[in-house]
Amino acid sequence: YLFRPEVAIRSRLGDPTGAALSYYLKSKPSGPVTLSVAGADGRTGVLFSSTGKEKLKTEPGMHRVNWNLRYPVPPDIHGGSAYDERSPRGIMALPGKYTVKLTVDGKAYTQALTVVNDPRSKVSQADLVAEYKLATTLMNAVARDHQTADQILQLRAELKELRTRLTGDANAQAILTAMSDLDHKSSVIENVLYQSHAKTNEELLNFPTELNSKIAYLEDEVDFGDGAPTTQFEEMARHYLGELDQQIGLWKKLQQNELAELNREMERQHIPVVYVAPTP
Repeated sequence: YLFRPEVAIRSRLGDPTGAALSYYLKSKPSGPVTLSVAGADGRTGVLFSSTGKEKLKTEPGMHRVNWNLRYPVPPDIHGGSAYDERSPRGIMALPGKYTVKLTVDGKAYTQALTVVNDPRSKVSQADLVAEYKLATTLMNAVARDHQTADQILQLRAELKELRTRLTGDANAQAILTAMSDLDHKSSVIENVLYQSHAKTNEELLNFPTELNSKIAYLEDEVDFGDGAPTTQFEEMARHYLGELDQQIGLWKKLQQNELAELNREMERQHIPVVYVAPTP
């Protein structure tokens, strides 16, 4: 059973904020238990699961979890990456109507959730929406950056494994040269998308900040307090998004040209081609 949650107050003034979500299990379920929150636009605000990182309890009885009114952050780059200043916290949800859904053994239970803005806040709904839209655009850009970086990392790992296998093969010298060239060009794009040499925030002191960290920091600044985005924030967003589009365009061109030509030559020599998984 899913209990109807109390009205949740969205606050940025240092007060505890969040929605308490309570459910009751009569018996231990045979499969996973999930608890999700979706807005009127259908966007899922959070997904708790008995098999996820923040595991829902599945023992019989009453249980409660808290949604901090923030949307999930994009998955990190495979192998990890570091951010300047602070890591993304997730965009704060807008005031409005939400649907909470509990799923147990394939059966769904729903309740309505209302989120209201802090009554002490004088910011208009229109300004909150403008802030939310820009923050969402920037967080989506972080996700695109990470997805592209993951593709490049996958390609470079495959190239490394193939070079090890083909080294010493006199018939594969042209292929080995093409692989080295493709690996180098991919690494150039990779090192613009994120700082691959730094795995912790402390290590970033020794290396320049790259694109994912810049976008993530700007998103956090946009969403740090309530109010319409400033002109400077909007200009910085356009600049970073343009730079990201440029790098993704270079990566797509690299796949369409150099990678495609490499695979054609490998097919001619009956060598398994290199496959790059598409972005989700």
